[in-house]
Amino acid sequence: MLSRCIIRLDWLFLLIIVYSSTLCAQESAEATENLESLMTDWIEQNPEADVEALAQEIEELLEQPINLNDVGREQLESLPFLNPDQKEKLAYFLYTHKPLYSLSELLLCEGMDELSLRRIRPFLYIGAESHTPEKVDFKKLLSRGKYELRMYTASGFQLRQGLINAADSALKAAGKAYLGLPFSGVCKCQYSYGRQFQYGLVMEHDLGEKPVDFLSFHIAAHNLAKINTVVLGDYRLNLGRGLLVASGFSSGKSSSMAGLSSVPKLVNRHFSSSESAYFRGAAIDVSVTESLQLLAFASCRKLDAAVAEGSFSSVRSDGLHRTLNEIRSKNSLRQYSAGAHIGLNHSFFQVGANVLYYKFNAFCNPDLKPYSLYYFRGRDNLNLSLDYRFRCGTALFRGECAFDKEFHTANYHQLQYRPHPLLNIVHSLRYYSPAYQAYFAAAFSENTRVCNEIGWFTAVEYRIFKHIKLDTYLDFFQFPWLKYGVNSPSSGYDLGLELSSYSLNGFEWSLRYRDKSKTENLSVEERKGIPLCAGHTKKQLRIQFMSGFGGWSFKTKAELNQFNVVAGETSVGALFSQECRYKTPDGRFSLSLQYAMFDTDSYENRVYFYEHDLPGVFSIPAYSGTGSVYVLSCKMQPFRNFQCWLRLRHRAYSDRNEVGSLLDVVQACCLTEFRLGFQYRFSAKSSFSSQNQP
Repeated sequence: MLSRCIIRLDWLFLLIIVYSSTLCAQESAEATENLESLMTDWIEQNPEADVEALAQEIEELLEQPINLNDVGREQLESLPFLNPDQKEKLAYFLYTHKPLYSLSELLLCEGMDELSLRRIRPFLYIGAESHTPEKVDFKKLLSRGKYELRMYTASGFQLRQGLINAADSALKAAGKAYLGLPFSGVCKCQYSYGRQFQYGLVMEHDLGEKPVDFLSFHIAAHNLAKINTVVLGDYRLNLGRGLLVASGFSSGKSSSMAGLSSVPKLVNRHFSSSESAYFRGAAIDVSVTESLQLLAFASCRKLDAAVAEGSFSSVRSDGLHRTLNEIRSKNSLRQYSAGAHIGLNHSFFQVGANVLYYKFNAFCNPDLKPYSLYYFRGRDNLNLSLDYRFRCGTALFRGECAFDKEFHTANYHQLQYRPHPLLNIVHSLRYYSPAYQAYFAAAFSENTRVCNEIGWFTAVEYRIFKHIKLDTYLDFFQFPWLKYGVNSPSSGYDLGLELSSYSLNGFEWSLRYRDKSKTENLSVEERKGIPLCAGHTKKQLRIQFMSGFGGWSFKTKAELNQFNVVAGETSVGALFSQECRYKTPDGRFSLSLQYAMFDTDSYENRVYFYEHDLPGVFSIPAYSGTGSVYVLSCKMQPFRNFQCWLRLRHRAYSDRNEVGSLLDVVQACCLTEFRLGFQYRFSAKSSFSSQNQP
């Protein structure tokens, strides 16, 4: 009865704020608003994905914006929220119109509109134009930069089962207890001199792990004569379209055409607590001539795997070392890798050749199942690829063709064109052989692995009116061989539509619909033998309103979904959320309150909810069952160089008496968690000038 009363009060609270938000007018939108839509789409496509890759790149762009009067092609490519055609036209506009005196001049660029400019404005500034390369002064690089110290810690008020079991020595020995601390911690220290030079150290441990479970270090320099980038330590790579290697952020399907463009940098430092998808060694990117670019890299990493008698079946990428069994597999496998990229860059075309070789010190031998018939087996592999990008009239072509050492192929080809000033269209074709092997690949795919897939994707962007836009995509995909959880070759489709309005009398709204169908095994009780397969369809409808006035902003969102199996029952799910934010005019204090109610019939109806978190941390959990969640976030800046954050999250369920699973379970119907953090910045010398800074 109490829970029912709480739900009714929640509804009243929600309706009051929804009503008040419709009376407001919005002044501006933060870059994180665009991130929310992009990241939610990406996480729904890749539930196990590492979001810290994008967080790192976006945070660096926000802290060190790009000077449009002194910008290179690679820096323009790193801009998020612009599609490839817009980046091409922006590069040409800057080439013919520099120097610029205001960011508003970008509206004169073909293909640039108010919404696109507002999205990228936080990453840009207008500075002085550099006509001659600045002489490298190593003394200034090492002594006149900025230091930054950032620390986070997080825990919960209720103990997880793994921490409770730690008092029992028998459970410890059986691997059913956490052996570490009851809280997580992250410490990041870095030194930076503008965009030219950085070095940093990251120390991290998850809840239940021992202190400093993960340690990462790097030294990175940029724009030193002909050296574009050189990194020692931990770094990330992105070559071509991701068929060979993409250890940074690689976007998936999205109703927004700008979401189809990743944030590509050939090589970038790894400055996050993520324990996967990075290289450890050295990489150097050099401009041999004005149009010839060369990249070489080498890496040696320790990985987590259960190695027995010189072989292993799979690599663990979660980075968790809490129990005795997890600790035993820590760093038990060594991986060596090396490769190169050579690129020819012209104003109208780009061509690149890539090679990557990697080797394990043990034999990879996955369990032999029908679906794993084509899985990688052996100690080493070699990948080669050719990537291209060129413009023909108003059409932009780009793609990549890759091979492994057995000459199994993977192909991705894309065409983008604008038949009308208000219409933008993208077509892409992909073919990934069932036997193609590429350990570091992360390309556009319906699969979690880049193999065993054929697909055709079309996206259309149409500006109906000045402030109203329609985005839609349709993806047909086919899996020629079996997959995990699918005991037959299969196919499916994915349809997405979004109608949105921005800055329309100070009020924004969006309406999104998605229909996705694919084949999976049927889960039938009391049936023996090979499971049958059937089509699974999920339909989603999401509506969102945003408005604000002064330092206040509000956002209301409602999502409904329906899941059904052919000749089976239909289940439904729903989520309603409201967000209220306040920020003082000087930006020294901000407060955010999010509230959401969710009710789903099954896990298949789960809904993803973007929750505000500390800088550099993305939280997009999936909720199922019946309950509600509150998220309170607070930022304070009591001093010029000091900031601190507090985040509280409370989840309450009305359909269960425990929250979580396995050793993370809490024996209660609710769970309250907190995260604390602070950041302190100071200059290496009091005479530090703001050179290279906006």
